[in-house]
Amino acid sequence: MAASLTAGPAKKAEDQWIVQKGAEFLEERQVDGDSFGMTVIPAKNRVKRTYRLYGVDCPETDVRGGLLALRIAEQAQHFGVKPQEIPALGKKAADYTVDLLKNGNPLVRTLGPMGEDAPGGANDPKRRYALVEVTAPDGTRRMLHELLVENGLARVHGQAAPWPEKTMRHRGEKKAKELFMKDLERMEKKAKDGGRGFWGKP
Repeated sequence: MAASLTAGPAKKAEDQWIVQKGAEFLEERQVDGDSFGMTVIPAKNRVKRTYRLYGVDCPETDVRGGLLALRIAEQAQHFGVKPQEIPALGKKAADYTVDLLKNGNPLVRTLGPMGEDAPGGANDPKRRYALVEVTAPDGTRRMLHELLVENGLARVHGQAAPWPEKTMRHRGEKKAKELFMKDLERMEKKAKDGGRGFWGKP
């Protein structure tokens, strides 16, 4: 009797990378370098969403009444600066992100149609994690989270993404997440050793 040639279980939509169609920067929801608003077209109508980048943390742009004091202290210690310097650094990272989102033809990918929840957003509790591909200043297509780290504008911190997609498919989600963070950590070390961005000496 011939062996049954049945396919393995289909992956759920929530476990697949989805490109959000028609992504455009939404200035009214800009928060900082790693969290920002976009409009997308998931169905017939354009909707507003707030996204948080996987794997990176940019300095905060303001203190928001002291609610982020612990986060600001951690960021200051990490970059070797004073806590009161963090908002100005955050503004530089946010400006960098905004420029690329406005002019870099952004492509937004989420894990599943809506994306994974990204809790902790002071301005939008319904944030979602995303990967964003943009056109870098040199004309190449790059991932925004990598550009932020390479240019010394963000630290490696937070939720890992099971990316690249090929690694996730062939080696599993856990391994893809491990490699995602290790790659970012190598980029951060190189930026630090080279004194790039916030790692530069005064």
